[in-house]
Amino acid sequence: MNGGLTRRQLLFRGLATTVSAHHILVGCNTSNGVSTESTNVRQNRVFTPPKPTISQLTPTPTTSALTKVAIPSKSTPPTTKAINFQFVTNWPKSVTTMLEPLLRENLITQGLVPSTSQIIIPTARSKLNKWSIKYNPPNLISVPDPVAWGQQGLLEELQLSDLGSYHNDVHSSLLPSVNPRKRLYSIPIGLSIKGFVYRDDMLQDNGLKNPPANRKELFDTAKALTLYEGPHVIRAGMALPFSPTTAQWLIFAWQSGANVINDDWNLANLTSDECIEGATFFRSFFQDPGMTFRRELELQNAPGSLLVSGYAAMGYTDYHRLLSHNSTSDATEKLVTAPAPGHMTRMVPGSGRMSIGIPKGSKGANSIALLNNMLSRSIISTVSNQSNIPPVRISLQTELEKTNSNYKAYFSAQNELRDRQQWPSPKMRSAVERATKPLALSKLPVISILKATSSQI
Repeated sequence: MNGGLTRRQLLFRGLATTVSAHHILVGCNTSNGVSTESTNVRQNRVFTPPKPTISQLTPTPTTSALTKVAIPSKSTPPTTKAINFQFVTNWPKSVTTMLEPLLRENLITQGLVPSTSQIIIPTARSKLNKWSIKYNPPNLISVPDPVAWGQQGLLEELQLSDLGSYHNDVHSSLLPSVNPRKRLYSIPIGLSIKGFVYRDDMLQDNGLKNPPANRKELFDTAKALTLYEGPHVIRAGMALPFSPTTAQWLIFAWQSGANVINDDWNLANLTSDECIEGATFFRSFFQDPGMTFRRELELQNAPGSLLVSGYAAMGYTDYHRLLSHNSTSDATEKLVTAPAPGHMTRMVPGSGRMSIGIPKGSKGANSIALLNNMLSRSIISTVSNQSNIPPVRISLQTELEKTNSNYKAYFSAQNELRDRQQWPSPKMRSAVERATKPLALSKLPVISILKATSSQI
């Protein structure tokens, strides 16, 4: 026994010392790479794998994994802020239904996200002006009376730079035709005109190869193409309705060079030499034996157009509307357009338009953005197709001309336009309209009728 330890205990202590020495030497190598630990100990040792390091626990990313990692970029745009766009209009539902999704898509494409589910707010025509003077007016509004609204201060004044590419894609006389005092308040989207249209088959049947090019040729051609039955006209050489709503005598006054209304749109001059000359020429078509219908009123109410039905050979009418309203008639193929056979000018009247503007107090970046979207080719094309009103952008007109060559003269006439329907004074409009029938059928001197008309304004 040694210090109270048995032989067996001494044996185990020696073994423990050997094992401890082994653990100290494990992993130590000589210069030739051979371990110095005992061969016997190496053979009897149970291998314990080393603990992994932190670098070994972190996997090395592969190339494919790197490509999937989203690395923030300084050029990434911030989240788009929703904007409250509003366009108040009395346009037909057939137009606004098609327009709403297209307008929304255009805005979103430009990063302008509408904050509401409805951009277009329908309203009655009689309530439009109330929207224009609201405390918090909408961004955009349809304008039924552009000149009057401009004069009354209901619209923001615009600059050509606010219109984007639109300005360089319309006829030069378009914007002045609806804006007073040479300022810009409202912008037309679509425009109808009453251009010169004739029946080519009737001219050819009478040996006439070309349409009339001036006032004298118009008179002679109308005389040659008029058909009579006794004292009555049964086919008019020239269709000239004398309904009070037409006021077609103004066409000849304008073509004589008359400035019927001044630049401020607040004063009419109906007794100028040019007005008298034009009104006198208008009356000449009704003088015996006559070259247009006078009292055969049942023919004036013939189904469809007098030109389409064959009751007239020439006239001032809306060619675009004729085509759409008589699409199933073979007679439309016989209709041809030509420049107005004018005198001093070739002015023609407008017959309807769709315009928009920015209400007073609402001009800003969002309103200008909405305006530019409404003036885009896609929007104007949609409005034109759904409302059956011709587009005002020349690039869209050119596309129509490719499908029908008659559109060329029709659209060119937009550059020589006068539009009494845009006169700001209803009293002024009704006065010139009421003068139409007396100028056509009365035996009173033309000057007397025009002076009496002027006194009513």
